[in-house]
Amino acid sequence: MVGCGVSGLSSAIRLAETGFRTRIVARDRTPATTSDVAAAIWYPFRCGPPDRALSWSDRAYGVFRDLADDPDTGITLSEGIDLREPGDGEEPWWRPAAGRFRAADPSELAGSYPIRGQIVRVEPGWAPRFVQAGGGTTPLAYVIPRADCTVLGGTQDVGSWDLTPDPETAEAIRARCTALVPGLARAEVRSHAVGLRPGRPEVRLETVVTSGGVVIHNYGHGGGGVTLSWGCAEEVARRAAAAIPI
Repeated sequence: MVGCGVSGLSSAIRLAETGFRTRIVARDRTPATTSDVAAAIWYPFRCGPPDRALSWSDRAYGVFRDLADDPDTGITLSEGIDLREPGDGEEPWWRPAAGRFRAADPSELAGSYPIRGQIVRVEPGWAPRFVQAGGGTTPLAYVIPRADCTVLGGTQDVGSWDLTPDPETAEAIRARCTALVPGLARAEVRSHAVGLRPGRPEVRLETVVTSGGVVIHNYGHGGGGVTLSWGCAEEVARRAAAAIPI
């Protein structure tokens, strides 16, 4: 297995459970992977194709839901709001995989507008649920509460390799996220971070037979690495079992 972010690790686990001897080779390891920087939320963001991503997302949702029963996993189920843009339609394409889903009450939407910026981590306890807005024709904005911090974001600057947080962008994040969740005005900043999502037009998950053996590609998950992880991992294991005698 090449790579040890969430996609690589989940694939390695499923391969090992299938019966393969599994070895991970990676340039970067925790805490230097993109998955360490990620807010780590189930939300299909910049990943496709929609038909296959829906299946992978649905499976991963089920795995995370089961893991949330064990507090030692660190996984929690939290309510959230996805703010739709005009012309987006009433429901997102990933609706069938999302479990409980309802229209937001008007009282829950007071004061929300979108932002773009890099990730800022602030102290936990000031946001009761996650909020997702924009990302299409308007800038991306999200507030994601976690046990150890609340993540404010985000950016989707295609083609940029700059890993240095920008102070002016960080200030803008706080101001705009505070407009979404006013309580964040009192939250202490813990850290700043930038990560590089593995973007491509759609996820590549396919089997390639070469003169040296069988290669199973599983990359290009964009902002949906956590969301697609277990679904893609189980397809990797099925492909390996079908192509390689154990």
